[in-house]
Amino acid sequence: MLIGALIVHLLSGHAPLSFTHQPNDTFDVGRCRHALRSVTCVLLPCLACRSAYAQHQRNAPADAPESAREREARARAEQLGNVVLRATMLRTADPPLAPSASLPTPAADATVKAPPPPPPPRHWVEVNSALALFNVPQLGSGYVLAMTPQVGMNVSKALAVYGRVAFAQGSDPDAGNGFVVSNPALGTRYSFALGKWVTLTPTLEVAFPVGMGGGSHPDPTQASIARIAGLTDVTIFNPNYLAVVPGALLQVVAGHFVSTASLAVVQLVRTRGAAVSPESALAFGSGGIITAYVVVQQFGLYANVDYLRVVGKPSFVAADDSAVDYAFAGGGVFSSFGRLDLSLGYARAIDRPLSDLRLQYVVTRAHLAF
Repeated sequence: MLIGALIVHLLSGHAPLSFTHQPNDTFDVGRCRHALRSVTCVLLPCLACRSAYAQHQRNAPADAPESAREREARARAEQLGNVVLRATMLRTADPPLAPSASLPTPAADATVKAPPPPPPPRHWVEVNSALALFNVPQLGSGYVLAMTPQVGMNVSKALAVYGRVAFAQGSDPDAGNGFVVSNPALGTRYSFALGKWVTLTPTLEVAFPVGMGGGSHPDPTQASIARIAGLTDVTIFNPNYLAVVPGALLQVVAGHFVSTASLAVVQLVRTRGAAVSPESALAFGSGGIITAYVVVQQFGLYANVDYLRVVGKPSFVAADDSAVDYAFAGGGVFSSFGRLDLSLGYARAIDRPLSDLRLQYVVTRAHLAF
């Protein structure tokens, strides 16, 4: 490092450095106690000898006009000085100084501030899937696979909007094989903190009744597949009903545990299919609790309970009192890889009438932020 500084000094056209003190002639580098640690007192002067160096510069004779060769030599010296200075700044504890041919000003000694962090992702794509397996007594087993892609955008740090629609393929032992597209839905949510570890998120979602399996004369297979898929998502798999769903999420973080409680009211208003949907309006109350344990930063476990209850006594509840509510329990694992979140879980019905059908689900989720 010291040899590199001497080369810089010689290339710059100045007189040779002397390690013996001669007042008003040459600068005493040897008296600088930091000379062996920094490049030299010329490139990285310590606080103790800056004033002496300034006095030396004032007493030096005025330079003659530079020739082209001298300007070229000075340019090479400045370039080499910058390289040496950058290498030194990686090893020295002194505040970094701006590389310059002249002595840095005190304002240049301040530590350079780190750049601000990049803004969080504004958009996301999410795909949820649910494979429902069931067995109808005396008829046999069946399945319904529902895939629900969702796209969203963070309008601000607290406000988000999204849209989603589902595609379901299944086999009903009574109605056969079929495919349906659900009602599309638009939603929004707004999050705000209630404390350091608690977040409240009001939500609102509206689903529009244009999905398959609806109308006064629906395809029997499509109507059956939509009805089975509706056991997991009553909002978008009711093709004859406009759905308005206000709700809220309450999240609590405590160490490695994260618990989220959800509550929503599903309001359904019939817009078509009066011949097959006798109720002009339906209402459901839904709630759930999911508790996750973050084992490491990229992996965790969760358990959840979900509950849905019919408000009032529509015709299907009057025919079977056990159809007034539905409960599910399950659990799974989740992982995070930067902006990609993945989860895999299992759930099953834990009360009648769905438990009589041995209804169970395999659920997955993939969420990508960008």
